[in-house]
Amino acid sequence: MLPRVEDDLLELQALLREDASGEHLASLRLRFEELGRHTKRLLDAGVSPSDFAPLDNLLQATAAADVVVTRVWQRFHPSGGTR
Repeated sequence: MLPRVEDDLLELQALLREDASGEHLASLRLRFEELGRHTKRLLDAGVSPSDFAPLDNLLQATAAADVVVTRVWQRFHPSGGTR
């Protein structure tokens, strides 16, 4: 049996493959954007040195996740544009 994270990734891949309209992609990207904005606000407000690195990593991870889901969606739907 696959670990839960692998199940989640396979489910996400299937969702993106079936998402010809880009609706689910747009929803995911919005969630990443909101999380990134929230994290950036926390960082801008000032955090302890011990909290900075994990929050900065989260900010970078949300940006990377946005790129990854967009590229995966584009591979499944090459004529669908960049969304």
